[in-house]
This record gives sequence, C-alpha cells and structure tokens, in this order.
Amino acid sequence: MSVLLLTTVLIVFTIWHFKIFDDLKTDYKNPIDQCNTMNPLLLPQYLVHTFCVMFLCAAEWLTLCLNMPLLAYGIWRYMSRPVVSSPGLYDPMTIMNANILIH
Repeated sequence: MSVLLLTTVLIVFTIWHFKIFDDLKTDYKNPIDQCNTMNPLLLPQYLVHTFCVMFLCAAEWLTLCLNMPLLAYGIWRYMSRPVVSSPGLYDPMTIMNANILIH
C-alpha cells in the first residue's frame, strides 16, 4: 500500500515538472524562478525512488529489477549535473538551452 502512495507522489512530481517546463516555454516564468521552484523538489523525489528497497525486503524481484534502472539513472543524472551552488539539477544559466528544455 505504501508503494502505491509513493508511486502517486512520483506521478504528481512528474506532472509538476511538465507544468513548470511548459510555463518556461511559454514565457510565464523566468529561469531563475523555475530553478528556485524545481531544485528543492528533486531531493525528495530521489528519496522516494530509494524506497524501492522495500521491494527487496518483500522479495518482489520483478518489481525490484524494473525499478533499479530508474534508480541508477536518477543517481547518474544527479552525479553528472551542472555545477550549481545548491542541491538540484537545474541551473538558471543553462536552463534555456534547447537540449535541456526538451528533456
């Protein structure tokens, strides 16, 4: 039951990211405000992803194997982030790059 609730939280985070990036593309929000909004939400999102350890404790091997690549991608993405002064992935100086807005 807790995994279902945590999955719901991750879906809400995903919808929130889409909304924020859409606001940036349509010039409703500037990059600094966007980074200040999104960066504090990334660490809780990654903490929710680490709860896939519950699958290990419950011996849910298939679900664990399906979630481990996503967890590894999140760790890799956070480790290869641009150099910013606060925790998070997004830097206001590079956020307007077209490659970043597509992802």
